[in-house]
Amino acid sequence: MRVWRVEDDFGTGPYGMRCPATNKKLISSHISEVHPSPYDDEKLNWHGDHFDEAWHFGFQSKVGLYRWFTKPMRANLRSHTAISVYEVDSKHVRLGERQCVFRRDAAKLIQRILF
Repeated sequence: MRVWRVEDDFGTGPYGMRCPATNKKLISSHISEVHPSPYDDEKLNWHGDHFDEAWHFGFQSKVGLYRWFTKPMRANLRSHTAISVYEVDSKHVRLGERQCVFRRDAAKLIQRILF
């Protein structure tokens, strides 16, 4: 299956960006029903002790990614991130209500798309 992810050239996602101001603003604006914490997404069943650093967040589709990151957020992220599209065997993906987690070490990067 394909997984869509926002990340910089080093594979770091926007919640882990090295810019503390961007990271803090993004995290504080995203804890809501529209952007549930992984711990609140019952379908995802995220428990940090079940996952290691190989797991990364993404989306099942570009549409899902665009629903999560609004147009103003994408404009802010445009200068230092792109959309990475990965091909991943579904056994290495856990689907949530709005996002998914996948093992990037089991994924193949097939495309990078500018916002």
